[in-house]
Amino acid sequence: MALRDDDIWNTGKDYYRVPLDFLLSRQRAKSLAGKVSNEAKFYPKVGRSVYGEHTTSLSVVDDDVSVTITMTQMYGFERNGLLRGLGFNLNDGACYFSLDPADKERVEPGQRPRFPLSPVVAVSEERTVTMGAAGGWTIPQTVTLTLLKSLRFGAAVNDAVNSPRYLMRYRTNSIPYPPGTEVEVEEGIPSDTINYLRARGHVLARHTPLGGVPSGPSTGWRCAEGGPFQERTGGGRGLALWAELFTRLK
Repeated sequence: MALRDDDIWNTGKDYYRVPLDFLLSRQRAKSLAGKVSNEAKFYPKVGRSVYGEHTTSLSVVDDDVSVTITMTQMYGFERNGLLRGLGFNLNDGACYFSLDPADKERVEPGQRPRFPLSPVVAVSEERTVTMGAAGGWTIPQTVTLTLLKSLRFGAAVNDAVNSPRYLMRYRTNSIPYPPGTEVEVEEGIPSDTINYLRARGHVLARHTPLGGVPSGPSTGWRCAEGGPFQERTGGGRGLALWAELFTRLK
């Protein structure tokens, strides 16, 4: 249901006003909850995405929390390289625009398309965490789950990024979305949880680990705690789910 609201309201247009008070209200939550039913059926699966593969994301914070880097490329940094003299590269997400002039994601001068990127820098007296992720429209879920495990429940970074998780994904990483969703489940999720989700009518897909987080010291940077480098693939979904998380304990 939350992703349906995202479809309706989320956009990269700077003049578009998202009704946050309405979307976050108890009345809206109750309305969405009323649409959930044990009899709900999902659409059949569709074919593999025709878009490219292997998004790459990089997030770094220095020891004084004064310099941060967060960059993401849908098809890899080697496609574009850095712009001479400027030190950054252009993203390759023009496919996120719509050619329909009535669509809110239509191509317009000076306007950006909607993106699911959610780079985070969280600072407190005890801990500083910066994180970005890859994986298309799964990014907000991956980032949120990892941050909650680390910051809310006190998990070590290694545990936060390597413990099993599940997420909801639209059938392909395309706009507009084809109908239907599925829940992708990592190895390690208890069988009771899997059976419960299936009994609720969810279409489940077993998946290789989602949102792996390679992390560690980099030249010129210091890191007191980090996650191991683990390269994960999208298990036939045409996406590599990588992330970088550097954290410092004061």
